[in-house]
Amino acid sequence: SNTVSIYPRVPPPTNVKVTFDGTDEHSLIVQWDPVMHAKGYAVQRAIGRKNHEFQTIGTLYDPCTTSLTESTVVWGLKYTYKVRSVDASGPSHRSSTVSIVVRAPSPKIEKIEVDT
Repeated sequence: SNTVSIYPRVPPPTNVKVTFDGTDEHSLIVQWDPVMHAKGYAVQRAIGRKNHEFQTIGTLYDPCTTSLTESTVVWGLKYTYKVRSVDASGPSHRSSTVSIVVRAPSPKIEKIEVDT
């Protein structure tokens, strides 16, 4: 008789969040908690209101890497992210979604001159 092995999928990542990179106004950081037994992660993104049009923007093959920096964001657009865990049996279900709208930074005052 043949032996069939069934392996459950790894669960999706939890605690997914997106924040601004404090050093670059055009960068976002997507972070999540590590998943036990994951071999890596796939990060997916949708831009604008079309949340159903997700594309994979990064596949990380290191289970200890739990963040991805995206450095090509455009002001005024909404970015929505999902993350999947990956193992030998394939990708997990998608995580919950997180979104952020990138606003233009406030103008910086270089020098104030006062005429007297």
